Amino acid sequence: MSTSTTPQNAAPLTIPAPLKWREPLKVNVFRHMRSANTALCPMFPYMDEGCFAPAVAVYSGAPGRKVGLFKHFNTVDEILVVFGANGSRLKPGNTIADVREHFVNITLDDFDDPSQNFLAVIIQRQSENREDQRETVTFVCESCKKPLREFPCLSQPPATEPVGLSDHPEYARGFEAPLNASRAAR
Repeated sequence: MSTSTTPQNAAPLTIPAPLKWREPLKVNVFRHMRSANTALCPMFPYMDEGCFAPAVAVYSGAPGRKVGLFKHFNTVDEILVVFGANGSRLKPGNTIADVREHFVNITLDDFDDPSQNFLAVIIQRQSENREDQRETVTFVCESCKKPLREFPCLSQPPATEPVGLSDHPEYARGFEAPLNASRAAR
């Protein structure tokens, strides 16, 4: 009697070794966020086709702080994992597999309170064919949720588009979400 879960004539299940140019890395999410300069900061430099792209998002309260609401659409799935939270309905360990179109709003009870904070990682898997990967940021009325302005974009820009990080163009070109959100906000 065989204990294998594969059919008799099937090849054994194996996980291939990592690619030499994509060595396994590890990052402490709390240490990484201390030096981040964006609300959606990639944790690893691997952003090409088929890669998992985890990005850290952190928010904290402060006197007079206001945070808006927008709608996000992505052709790839996203998973949110909460690592730290105080004053939020979401708690550390909460994991959400979000729908491809969803509202993005920060879940702090009191944005004026500096002791309230939220730290999460949003993970998406880049498409195998990046030309088909798209995102849309839609600004909505906070009262009625009707769309005010929509900003569609490709997740992988054309090769001729300048990105401003000449030392590591492959890194900057791989994860367009923060750049697209900045363009939409402007």
